[in-house]
Amino acid sequence: LELFLQRSYQTEIGETLDLITAPRGNVDLRRFTEKKYKSIVKSKTAFYLFYLSVAAAMYTAGSDEEKEHANATKILLEIGEFFQIQDDYLDLFGEPSVTGKVALSSRRTKAAGWHDQILVENYRQKEAKNVAQVKALYEELNLPAVFTQYEEDSYSYLMSLMDQYAMTLPLPNFLRLAHKSHMRKK
Repeated sequence: LELFLQRSYQTEIGETLDLITAPRGNVDLRRFTEKKYKSIVKSKTAFYLFYLSVAAAMYTAGSDEEKEHANATKILLEIGEFFQIQDDYLDLFGEPSVTGKVALSSRRTKAAGWHDQILVENYRQKEAKNVAQVKALYEELNLPAVFTQYEEDSYSYLMSLMDQYAMTLPLPNFLRLAHKSHMRKK
């Protein structure tokens, strides 16, 4: 029960951080930082979507060693962070016929000068012209190539974490999660 209460609380923290970082109708790009974004991602997605289910399974299987859970947490939070960043990328650049989503502007970015103005004017707007403005900006900034590099670097780091903790964890289960996330299109 404590596990579920802690993860619920962690998710609420992430939701709150997201709401205060990006309140509707008050776009302030100075609030957007990579550190805040990753905190939101880990709190809102990584803990409940990846860590919670695996930790519950580990406890159910009788694995309650603190070190095993700490090692699992490191891996699962990385998978969760990667998954959510990938999901945000696919929201804009994914093929709608594959993702089932109509492109929405990404909600977090670091930009400068006139880029800021484009983002402020089009932030959280769902009309096609607004999405097209954001997408054009991101393409100009070469975001697809940046994301491809991030995806490879993240996957390599994740594999190194798994190698590091292979002796204390059921590695095939973690590898399955990583492989399902890597280079997904939806």
